[in-house]
Amino acid sequence: VTLGEAAHLQIVPADFVLNPEAKQSLAAFAYDANGNKIGPVEVEWSLAGVRPPEGLPPAAPAAPGAPAPTPPPPLNGKLSNEKGIDTVLEISKSPPPAQFGRVVAKAGKLTAETRVRVSPILPYAPNFANIPEKRTPGGWINCQGKFEMVTVDGKKILKKLAVNPSPLVARANAFITMPDLTDYTVQADMMGTKVRDDLPDMGVVANRYSFMLTGKTKSLRLISWDALPRVDKTISYPWEPNVWYTFKLSFEKATGTEGTIRGKIWPRDKPEPAEWTLEFKDPVANLEGSAGIYGYSAGILENQPGTEIFYDNVKVLPNKK
Repeated sequence: VTLGEAAHLQIVPADFVLNPEAKQSLAAFAYDANGNKIGPVEVEWSLAGVRPPEGLPPAAPAAPGAPAPTPPPPLNGKLSNEKGIDTVLEISKSPPPAQFGRVVAKAGKLTAETRVRVSPILPYAPNFANIPEKRTPGGWINCQGKFEMVTVDGKKILKKLAVNPSPLVARANAFITMPDLTDYTVQADMMGTKVRDDLPDMGVVANRYSFMLTGKTKSLRLISWDALPRVDKTISYPWEPNVWYTFKLSFEKATGTEGTIRGKIWPRDKPEPAEWTLEFKDPVANLEGSAGIYGYSAGILENQPGTEIFYDNVKVLPNKK
C-alpha cells in the first residue's frame, strides 16, 4: 500500500476515566486521506477543558454589562512530555476532586483530542458553591441537559430540569463515581415540587440499587432494576412537596455473592432516625456499582414545565469497617 501524506491524527486511548493522582499513557498516530495508518507522529501536547456538547441551541445573548460566561477550566493535571510521539498524563491530587477535560495533540494543521473523566475518590462531598450556574458537577455523567446548578435563596443547589418530556431526559440517573465501587454510603437532600396533580420521583443510587420516593403512589421503594425489579421493597410514605428530605443508602458486601442494602429517609429538619427504613439481604447481590442520584420530572407538557427536583448536600462515604 502506498501511503499518502498525513491527513488525520488519532490519540490512543480516545476516551478514559481516572482517579486523582492516577496516570495514563497516551500516543499519537497519523493516517492518510484513505485511512491507512502511517504510524507514530510527533505532536505538541496540551491540556484543555471539556468541550461543550454538540447540537445545543445557541445561547441567548448576554444582557448589556453582564459578565461573560465562565469557560470550563482546563484539566487539572500535568503531561510528562509537551512534544513527542507519546506522553503520560498525571492527574493532580489538588481540587477539583472530580472533573472533565481533554488532552489535545497538534501537528501542523492537524488536531486530535481525547476525552478525560476524573472520578472522585472517597470520601467525596462536592461544594456546589464553587460550580457556576447552569453547569453540572465535574466528573458526573449523564447530567448535561438534564440537571443544572441554580441559585435559590442565595445558595447554589442542583436542579433536575423539567422542560423536555422525552423519557430519556425527563427520567435520569446522574452517576458520580467509578462503576466498580462497593461498600459505601450515598446521602443527599432532595425537595420536589408539585405541578397540577403531579409529583416527581426522586432518590439515590448505590451498587445499582435505587432508593426513591415516588410521586404517583406516594410510596418509598428500594429496588434493583425498575424495568423488572428482582428486588422490590415498597411501603407507603405520604411525603409532601416543597419539603426537604434526606436520603441515605448503604451497601455492605458480605461473603461470596451476598450483600445487604439499607436505606433510610427523614425530613431534613428532623434528627436522623436510628433505624433503617428499608433493608434487604440480597443472596445474589450487585457487588459493584456507581453512586448516583435519580430524578423523574412528571407532568411535562409542551411549553409547560413539569415537576422540578432540587438536590443539596450530596456525599459519598466509605463504610466504616
